[in-house]
Amino acid sequence: MAVTACGDDGDSASGADGRETVRVAALPLIDCVALYIAQDRGLFEKEGLDVRIQQIQQSLQALPALAKGQIDMVASANYVTYLQAHEQGTLDIRIVAEAIRAAPRMMDVLVSEDSDIKSIADLAGKKLAVNVLNNVQSLTFNEILQRQGVDRPVYRAIPFPQMGAALDEGQVDAVHAVEPYDNAIQHDLNARVLIDGSSPPVESIPLSGYISTSKYVGGNGETLAAFRRALKAAVEIAEKDPSVVRDMLPTYTKVTEEQAESIDLPLFPPTVDAAQLTRLTDLMKKQGMLKKPIDPASLQQHGEAAASNSPALPPSSRPASASRPRSPSSWPSPRRSSPASARAWASSSPRRAWRPTAPGMRWRGWCGRGLSGWSSTGCWCGGSGGCFRGRRAGGAP
Repeated sequence: MAVTACGDDGDSASGADGRETVRVAALPLIDCVALYIAQDRGLFEKEGLDVRIQQIQQSLQALPALAKGQIDMVASANYVTYLQAHEQGTLDIRIVAEAIRAAPRMMDVLVSEDSDIKSIADLAGKKLAVNVLNNVQSLTFNEILQRQGVDRPVYRAIPFPQMGAALDEGQVDAVHAVEPYDNAIQHDLNARVLIDGSSPPVESIPLSGYISTSKYVGGNGETLAAFRRALKAAVEIAEKDPSVVRDMLPTYTKVTEEQAESIDLPLFPPTVDAAQLTRLTDLMKKQGMLKKPIDPASLQQHGEAAASNSPALPPSSRPASASRPRSPSSWPSPRRSSPASARAWASSSPRRAWRPTAPGMRWRGWCGRGLSGWSSTGCWCGGSGGCFRGRRAGGAP
């Protein structure tokens, strides 16, 4: 990764108008959308920060620059890679903020339309493409396979942008793709969803975060507190209006406006949750990706651990005041709602319940019609207002 060296002292430098400079390496993925929303809305500037974003293609590329102090932070850093580097002594990491957690349909295992693979049991011994070997995709999918008592496939490393071609040309039997590649492969090849990569027992598991070093964190507490405030404000904007996320994606990724309308969004946690991160580290230890257990709370910046936050509570755990039905005016906007906001809305009403998408159907938001059947737009309205973009059993939209 080409990075302009700005000093190795680990301290923030003065940027434009006397603001504190924070140098962030970021991938052109949905994981970083809160970073770009905060930049676009002036939230960093409001906090007195001059955040300078440099795009990279893999989070691993930024590891040497982070170790040398050439950058201050890596956004959308793959937790598995950086936790392994921490254990090996390559880098003494600190988790500044979470980026995303798994959500329904944001990553799927896909097969070609005419594939003989009809179930995940058929994947045993077959070639499955993942972006990086021995990383978060195989980690989470192996756990899904174990839960269902199914043998593992043979993993092949193929970058996300090349997965569609590899599947089409028969280089692999299936691909484990994340958005926006997931949606694009389904659209371009009419590929079938074999299984949701966010299925139990890895639902809502943390996938990526904002990673820095203990040296930088130790000398820049106030700067990082300001950074987290701005980032949290951006996440709150995204949760209230997912269309902001969809509008932002084409500005820094190769996602088109049309693709941005249909991709499935991940969960964007407002704060770091050590309990959720422990699910990931325990899984890494179980599968041999870590030699010893790591306590994620020890990797949080001082003062952040007390601010941990979990996803929306299940209905049985909600306070009684949260069970009152809402009026139509408070329904999430159709075709724009994220899975997270939809589940939260559904579980707040005793008359409606969250239902997972059926195979071959894609979440599009709550239409609020309360009807059951196929609409003229090709959406399935599941009776509780859940609008799913998909195909009829016969294949026609």
